[in-house]
Amino acid sequence: FGIASQNQLGGAVNFAKPDSPLVLKGNLFVQCSILGSGAHGGAFYTTTKLLKTERNCMFKCASSFRCPAFFVTQMDCHYNSTSDVFVECANQGDSLLHCGGSWTRRCITRQMNASHNSVPSKKFVFFTGYSSNDHKDGIYQVTQTSLCMNSASEPLHPRYGNIYFDSLNMVENTGSGNLVSSITSSSLTFTNSTFLGNTHTAFGPKAVLVNCEFCGNKFTASNSCDPKRTMNRVVMCISTGDFSVPKQIVSVLLLLWTSLVFGMVLA
Repeated sequence: FGIASQNQLGGAVNFAKPDSPLVLKGNLFVQCSILGSGAHGGAFYTTTKLLKTERNCMFKCASSFRCPAFFVTQMDCHYNSTSDVFVECANQGDSLLHCGGSWTRRCITRQMNASHNSVPSKKFVFFTGYSSNDHKDGIYQVTQTSLCMNSASEPLHPRYGNIYFDSLNMVENTGSGNLVSSITSSSLTFTNSTFLGNTHTAFGPKAVLVNCEFCGNKFTASNSCDPKRTMNRVVMCISTGDFSVPKQIVSVLLLLWTSLVFGMVLA
């Protein structure tokens, strides 16, 4: 998908069929955008009962209101995301819900990379959970996911539900306040996760922490710090996934992505 724009919902894909399933696999969304006072989802917007996304890349997508990357919303939806990537969300619109995420009943997110999004005045680079406290029994799992080198207030926003993070990497994010949003009550567990070099002044909510590493953050933590982790901070933030798009586009995308990861500036 190239530069696309339509009104209100879903710059490239708008799938609003609450009783139908949807699969989005191997798509490249480049500078997709959405306009309107209630616009959501620069790349895609879905309201569906069962959603599977895999190896989708969203690059420099925009929304004039919220969620420049994507927005998934459906109270009974079961959502599975694998190896999706969104980078360089546009810094525009409302101050909340940047850059992408979902309000669903169940959600499993694996190997997502949400990095290099510079929205310093915005909140919530990535969000998951249920939008209200009507269903606090929802279960949400986020595994092997990286939020790195973003500029945002409270880049991670877990909403209502039982939310489990395993092998989460939050590395060199800049901003003030909490690293993890605590504006709602959730049951939070973090295991085998790394929090390294973040400038936020507080971690955020009460949570169960198991085998987590805290190194070089602006907030203090009683958990241990392994100095070797600082040598691997770039490796932890690289997403490995094969996109089912033409080889030439993949080559350009991988070159761009490698440059972004290693902090290079493209001419």
